[in-house]
Amino acid sequence: MAAMLVASALGLTGMAALAAPDAEGSYDQQQAATESKDERRKARSERDRSKDTERRSARQQRQAADNGANREGKNRADGSGQRRDARDRGAASDDNRRDERRRMAEGWADRARAGDRRDGAIRDRRFTDNRRDSANDRRDLRKTNDRSHDRAQRGERRGRAIGSYADQNRAKHGRFDDRVDRRMSNQRARIRDGWKNGELSRRESRQLRKDQKKISRMDRRFGSDGRYTRYERRKLNNALDHSSRRVQRAKQRGFDNRVDRRVSNQRARIRDGWKSGELSRGEFKRLRRDQKQIARMDRHFGSDGRYTKRERKKLSNALDRSSRRVYRAKHNDRVAHRVSSNKRRR
Repeated sequence: MAAMLVASALGLTGMAALAAPDAEGSYDQQQAATESKDERRKARSERDRSKDTERRSARQQRQAADNGANREGKNRADGSGQRRDARDRGAASDDNRRDERRRMAEGWADRARAGDRRDGAIRDRRFTDNRRDSANDRRDLRKTNDRSHDRAQRGERRGRAIGSYADQNRAKHGRFDDRVDRRMSNQRARIRDGWKNGELSRRESRQLRKDQKKISRMDRRFGSDGRYTRYERRKLNNALDHSSRRVQRAKQRGFDNRVDRRVSNQRARIRDGWKSGELSRGEFKRLRRDQKQIARMDRHFGSDGRYTKRERKKLSNALDRSSRRVYRAKHNDRVAHRVSSNKRRR
């Protein structure tokens, strides 16, 4: 029994030993079969993917071709539409130009007709005016003849009165004309004296002479008929007054400028004499005091904006006196005794 158990155990072991290689070989086969299935599945999926890619590319090509054809057709249609629109616009512009030319021609014709009507109306009005003027002239001539006849009858009675009035009127106008001439000659002399004395600049004298020429032209125009009206007299008098004031103001400015130039010139002479040693300290102080007095006098006289004849004369005399003093002080024997710098150091 034991021997049988041992034998059976040995048999089972041997069978197991024999069956073990067979089992291992079947597993390898199963693995190989599984791998082959996976490879076939992958290959099939790759083929399907490549087919899908080809179908997609073909679909895209067809769409691109369809889009290109549609775009070309649209461009062709747009081009034909644009050409048609251009033809329509050209036709419309031609129509507009024709209408504009027609309107211009009609306007010219209307203006020409209106001008002809206006010229005709003007001619008719002139003819009517001439006829009326001629009728008025004839009527005035008749009235004049009647008045002359009446005057001839009353001439002896009124002749003397009319003659005396005319003589008085001529005398009055002659007196006014003489007064205007005197005022103009006086103003021209003032301008000439101001230019010679340096009170007027070249520009001021030229402007004042222009004013005189304007007044002369006004006088000739007003007196061309041998008499002056009240308006003409007033206008001439106002022009002469205005010109006289302008001459006075210009000479005031010129006199003030001349005083300033003379004062500055004398101060420069005094300063140069002191620097060169021609003036002593006492002379220098005295001359500076004279300049200060002249400056105070100028401020006092010019405070009201004008210089009277007395003030001008007084200022001119003071300046002349100061100039002579400066000359004498610079040309006398007295000089400035100054200590040199070397002696000061000692």
